[in-house]
Amino acid sequence: NNLFRHHLFSEPQNITLYVEEGHELSITCRNRMETGSSVLWTRNGIPVQTGKSKFLYIKIINRTDAGNYRCVSLSYDGNHTSPIATVDVLCKFVLH
Repeated sequence: NNLFRHHLFSEPQNITLYVEEGHELSITCRNRMETGSSVLWTRNGIPVQTGKSKFLYIKIINRTDAGNYRCVSLSYDGNHTSPIATVDVLCKFVLH
């Protein structure tokens, strides 16, 4: 069960991660990467981060961060795209 697990390694198959609003999220790209490769992170097909780091980190997640995440390692020998990591952000309940 992935409920409230905060760290996700992108797996060889699509996966869904449930994270409570206000928690942190860290995703590691496990695509094959050559020395000097860049990594492009997308959410719902839109780029959110590009650089040399294979990590995507969101310190305080909110509902607008929900979506389908992928990493693409950009290498001289071709691009490698990960399966989808669906992030479902659960509403934080506050009791008064």
